[in-house]
Parts: sequence; C-alpha cells; structure tokens
Amino acid sequence: MSPDAIAIEPLPSDPAPGDLDDLAHLLCSAVQAGAAVSFIAPLSHQDARAWWQSTIASLHRRAVVLVARDRASGRIVGTAQLQPAWAPNQPHRAEVCKVIVHPDVQRRGVARRLMGAIEDAARAGGFTLLTLDARADGPADRLYRALGWTFIGRIPGFALDPDGRALHDDALFYKPVAPARNTGPVSAPPHRLHHVAVICSDYQRSRDFYVRILGLRIVRESFRPDRRSHKLDLALPDGVQIELFSFPDPPPRLTRPEACGLRHLALAVANIDAELSRLASFGVAAEPVRTDGHTGRRFTFVRDPDDLPIELYEQP
Repeated sequence: MSPDAIAIEPLPSDPAPGDLDDLAHLLCSAVQAGAAVSFIAPLSHQDARAWWQSTIASLHRRAVVLVARDRASGRIVGTAQLQPAWAPNQPHRAEVCKVIVHPDVQRRGVARRLMGAIEDAARAGGFTLLTLDARADGPADRLYRALGWTFIGRIPGFALDPDGRALHDDALFYKPVAPARNTGPVSAPPHRLHHVAVICSDYQRSRDFYVRILGLRIVRESFRPDRRSHKLDLALPDGVQIELFSFPDPPPRLTRPEACGLRHLALAVANIDAELSRLASFGVAAEPVRTDGHTGRRFTFVRDPDDLPIELYEQP
C-alpha cells in the first residue's frame, strides 16, 4: 500500500454513522489483536461505538482527533488523539492518546504518519509539550523511541493485558514541540473552518458535478419534505465540508458584476495540468492558468452548474 492510498485527516466534529462504525470496528480489532488501549477483550461493537460517541461529544475545544482513511474505500483504518491537559497552569501541554492502526495495515507507515500529523496539529494549536504512555517493551514503546520521544520511566503492573490475565508495565514519554512561528500567545484560535454552504438550482446536476466530477466524498444525504429541500454533506480530505442545498426557485447568483459576500471556493490540487485534463474529460472548461504574483503558485478557475467560481490552486 503506497502512502497516497491513505489520507490523514481530522475527524469531523459531527461524524457520519459510517465513520462511527469504522472507529468502533477499529477499536474492537485492536483489542482483539492484543493492543493495550484501555479495554478488555472481547469488546462488543456496541460498547466500542458508545465509547466513541461519548468521547467525541465531550471533546475539549482544543482537542484534535485524526483518522487515517483508505482513499479507495473511504474506510477509517487508523486514528490518534491530542487531548489538552486539564490543569489551568498547563495550557502548553497536551497528551497524545489512542494511537490505533488496524492490524490489516500495520507496518506500512500509518502510525508514523499519524504521529507526525499529531505533532503538526499540536504546533498549530499552540502546544509546546506533549506526553504519552504505552505498554512497556511493546511495539508502540519501540515506535515512540524511534520517533525521538524521551523515555522517562516505567510504572510496574500498571494495567491488565487485553486478555485480562496478566499485568503489564507502563512506559512514560515526553516530547517538546517547537512553537509555530508568529503564533502569538499560547492559545488555540476560537474557531476553525467547518463547512461552506452552497445553494444550487438543479440538485441532481450539482450533485453529479461535486461528487462524480470533482470527486468529493459523501458524508450524508437527506431530503426535508417540509422545505422541499435536499441537503448533501460532502467532505474534503482535510475534514472541511461543503453543504450542498436545493431550495424551490432560488434567485440566480450575481457573479458578474461581483457582489459582496462569499467570492469563491478554492480547492488545492497537487498538479493543476493533470486536474484540468481530468476535468476536461467531463466537459468542464477552465480559465487560462495564471501565476500568483505573491506565492508563485499556479491557479485557475472553473464554474459549477450555477456559475459559482471554483479556484484550483496548485499546491504540490
């Protein structure tokens, strides 16, 4: 499995039922395989799903939950969490926990990528010190040492093995995180972009454009009879969502001349020439490719079925 086959992305704050089922299956599989992740085997799917629901519902505003998602199937095959310290005098510290990779995809670099992404998230969130623990002398213990974490000691007989028979020792680690440049005070921004809402005039046509042509992943789809309105939640690889709505007889968008308010959507692409060639095969026309005078990056615009400008920004 190549690295490109797995996407590391934030878990949406309101995960789809399928994602909760994937996370429950992931946790059950890890426990059954002998991973020391707080649970005793056998762990039922129902109990695992309930634990995930409770955990997500009670997340701190600075907490981060990452998932490793198989691009082909959309299935979650790994996860890791960043949980801020509860103490008021430790706003700079967070704990890394529940780093889990499905047994089917272990030893393929997924755990290393999750740990690297968690450190990036910690840096972006203003954390400068991370701590974690793992079963002593196990695979996670060896991984953290290889990734440069500092071992500070072990607690004998800390927890039961997943089979409930024997106690194992716990290994404690820490790792300083260099602060991001120009971050200001040690605090997280109060908000992050969660979704952008788009209203369309022809639901099926726009659905086809965003799903089949642009390739966005469907999170959920519903129809509200009382409002005669379709709603389609679509996810980008980084967890940001686009909500596609249909309403009866919406007024046309004022694109030329441009009006105040939301101007356009911008999607990052690795290779703008390859993406334009792919879109052209669907009959999607694009403006001439230009170069951003400030960043040197290439970009262009295409239009959705309702003439909403969508920028394609090359970011290798």
